[in-house]
Amino acid sequence: MANGKKSFVLYADLLKSVDHLTDEELGKLFKHILEYVNDQSPELTDRLLVTAWKPIERTLKEDLIKWEKQLEQRRQAGKKSAEVRKRNSTSVNDRKRASTDSVTVSVSDNEINNIDFSSLLDFINTTTKRSFKTINKSVKQSYIARLKDGYSKDDIKQAITNAVNTQYHKDNNNQYLTPEFFSRSATLDKYSQTAESTIIEDPVVKMAMELNKKYENR
Repeated sequence: MANGKKSFVLYADLLKSVDHLTDEELGKLFKHILEYVNDQSPELTDRLLVTAWKPIERTLKEDLIKWEKQLEQRRQAGKKSAEVRKRNSTSVNDRKRASTDSVTVSVSDNEINNIDFSSLLDFINTTTKRSFKTINKSVKQSYIARLKDGYSKDDIKQAITNAVNTQYHKDNNNQYLTPEFFSRSATLDKYSQTAESTIIEDPVVKMAMELNKKYENR
């Protein structure tokens, strides 16, 4: 995978490509996927596994291209934000504040920091059907950092909506869906652009656990 990309997504319809494989073959395919996303250039010789692998490989490549485009867009947005901050920064004379120091006010920073955390908390509680009382200061700073990274408020809202609709979080009663969870860049990358896809949460771990259980019960 590309530098800085620490996760990948396996989609629910993958089952159609692998449901004919044995547990042993699934294990080999699973290992191949891990080696591939870690840039180890693995090779498959079994024709049956190659057939199952091809649609997975195609999807991983398509998702990587999307991720790289999003990353570049966020980089450009970050540059533009920095340019605007530099252009609009103004020094306020301390005489206006009865002080001998001067301060710099950034218009763009003020706009970025203007997050209605009360409304955000209400949206999280309503969407996840939970009852968080507050968003602490460090988490608020994380949300502000995400906006400075180039994510939008709509990205955050979309990520919350999409995460709630995944089977994994439904099965776990949304216990992992916290205000802090949605302030992470990895969460926004994973959920903000997947409205039309069904995500398997932590698919690698889930597949490994299922395979291990089958082998242990033999």
